[in-house]
Amino acid sequence: MSQTSSNGDERAVTLLPISETTDLCNITYSRQKTIKTITDYFQFLTKMYLDTDQIVTPPENGWPDITSQTMKNHGKTDEVVALLRHLPYIRKSTDGTTTNAAGACVFADWTHHSQQIASSPQAASDALLLTQSP
Repeated sequence: MSQTSSNGDERAVTLLPISETTDLCNITYSRQKTIKTITDYFQFLTKMYLDTDQIVTPPENGWPDITSQTMKNHGKTDEVVALLRHLPYIRKSTDGTTTNAAGACVFADWTHHSQQIASSPQAASDALLLTQSP
């Protein structure tokens, strides 16, 4: 199910469901606006502390390692996988340190996670625990 919404400008925005569960199935979002917002946020962070070379943008068709198949053990819907395929990510620094988004909160690199998840069911469980635990 998708809806098209116009917010007053000439362009229509496709709204997509974020979940197949009954509690979230009525929530919609715009994939394009979400990608742009995250990209803009990363650019904003370069004005404060983030090196521009740490922002990695996906190829035109998205990250090839992020697929429904590689994410199947992670419980992501096809729409979430499609979003993750097209998001920019923050690269770890060359010395292996991570960049904090906030105190004790690091940016997730789903390109890296998807490679680990594809090679190990335990990696899927670990990533799920790290990214979705309370």
